[in-house]
Amino acid sequence: MRRYQVAYPMGLPVDPVNGFAGIRGEFIKGFVATGTLTAIQARGMRPAVDRRTLRLALQGGIALATGAAVGEAWRSRAATRALGSAMVGVAALVVTESLMQERKIKEIDNGQEEA
Repeated sequence: MRRYQVAYPMGLPVDPVNGFAGIRGEFIKGFVATGTLTAIQARGMRPAVDRRTLRLALQGGIALATGAAVGEAWRSRAATRALGSAMVGVAALVVTESLMQERKIKEIDNGQEEA
């Protein structure tokens, strides 16, 4: 079978033969799987896409990509890289949690709502 090479300045986001590969593919799988489950399960089979669903989908993608990176590093016997991958993954989860938290609205004494 003959393969044709085409020059793309940024590269193809999807390998035509293998699909999404590597950490990027694991992130996408985790994002889609977690987002789908969150959108459907939390509201009694009435899908909703909101800030909470996006936060959990991002965290699911980060967690799966982190697990894949740590597993790959561990198989390569690169303990330092595995530890570094785990630390970056945890940091990404913490940042996502802090940036995407649901805002609670409080009512103050004068009847006004405060974000």
